[in-house]
Formats: sequence, structure tokens, C-alpha cells
Amino acid sequence: MSGEELERQASGETGYVRRREACPWCGGLALVGTTCPKGIECPRCGVPAGDSCRRPSGHRADVLHAARVALAEERDRRAALEALDRLSGAADDDTAPDAL
Repeated sequence: MSGEELERQASGETGYVRRREACPWCGGLALVGTTCPKGIECPRCGVPAGDSCRRPSGHRADVLHAARVALAEERDRRAALEALDRLSGAADDDTAPDAL
């Protein structure tokens, strides 16, 4: 789901409102159920969850590495697809005739 779609959901444009709360990793406001990039290990520089990304020189980077942000977005996409699969499977089970 793109950032624009998430914002539309949060603003209520899609018919429902997603709640925001303070992120325990970065302190910013985040949609409930989304992955904060700072809450996972960076695949580029290897810093643990909760730490800021590091430059090759060892200094703190001003922004998180794109690979870390992409990984967080991919986790959210995967979780959303799994939830849709579960919902569609549950709907199929409810409407399927009993096989005898």
C-alpha cells in the first residue's frame, strides 16, 4: 500500500479511519499496525532495531537507508496480503455448501 493510500485511509476518504498512535521506535505518529523502519535491523548498514542508520564512516546518517524503509513497506504489504487471503478464505468457508 502506498503512502498516499495510507493517508487517504487515515483521513477517512475511504470510508473508515485508521487510528494513529506514537511509535515506540521513533516517537512519531504512525498508523496502527504498520511497521516502523526504525523498528527493524537495517539491511544496508546492519544497525539493530531502534538505532539510527550509520554512514560508512560510522557517523549517524541524517535519514534512514532506503533499503530499510523498503523492507518495512514490504513487510506491511505482505501482512496486508495475508490478511486479505485469510478474509477471502473465511468468506469462502462461510458460503461453501457442506460436502457430504
